[in-house]
Amino acid sequence: KGNGIGQERIDEKYEAVKKSGAIGLRANSAAIGYSAVAPGVFKDPDEWRLVADTLKKYGMRQYQIVHGKNANITTENPPRSEAAINAYAAFWGNIAAEYEKRGYDVDYMIWNEYNHVPFNPDGGTVEDYIRLQEACYKAIKANDPDAFVWGMGGITVIANYYDWMEEYLK
Repeated sequence: KGNGIGQERIDEKYEAVKKSGAIGLRANSAAIGYSAVAPGVFKDPDEWRLVADTLKKYGMRQYQIVHGKNANITTENPPRSEAAINAYAAFWGNIAAEYEKRGYDVDYMIWNEYNHVPFNPDGGTVEDYIRLQEACYKAIKANDPDAFVWGMGGITVIANYYDWMEEYLK
């Protein structure tokens, strides 16, 4: 059974990926950020569960990118104020807790291409990103101590990545 976007023969496809030596796949990703139905509550459709359950079946990790504007969490895009960052981190902490309860192995990257205007339309600064990263890291690790949480996922030359990265690393 599939939904018309690549989930037909999912076992066959994931078995091939596993045989390739991959340890995991980017799954669902930002869509979860968009799926908040209330603060701390998200709805993952059946096709997302199918992907996550199949990764689990093959002993592979799920890779989530922690981003996505959702007015049920905050209207800031990306979250910048203390209240917005705390709400966003709490939301992802709840996701980590739920995924841990389901037995999923999940790694998280805090916000995708934060230095690129389409993913940062409200103009968050490097300092804002660091505060978001720290808060999400703490919330995720509090609920899934084994999760790998990382950041600094930027886009290269078209968005002044190297200047942004230099500022980030100071």
